[in-house]
Amino acid sequence: MNVILATMNFKFMSIGLFWLTAYGAFMEIAGGNDHAVTFEDNKCKFEFGGIEQELSNNKESLGSSCERYLCDFERKRVIVHGCPPPEDEYDDDGIPGYWPKCCKTKRS
Repeated sequence: MNVILATMNFKFMSIGLFWLTAYGAFMEIAGGNDHAVTFEDNKCKFEFGGIEQELSNNKESLGSSCERYLCDFERKRVIVHGCPPPEDEYDDDGIPGYWPKCCKTKRS
């Protein structure tokens, strides 16, 4: 009986240790992707990829890593589009080398 309890206890401890390690790894990764956004004066202000961004409401910025940032001041959010672009928003007249034209050669 003691052997069975010890085996069960070891299994539960192993499972607990696994989940604790997985949670720690997740928090480390997720913590690195936390980007503070402030909303003031009808603008979205944030830093992304080491570059400070300040966008007026409903204005967009084309990032250097084939991304598009769109400020939605009313809903207090910044929308980030990567590759492939959403089907309903693909602009074939875009600037070569920038979003969405760069999506033909890059996947994010």
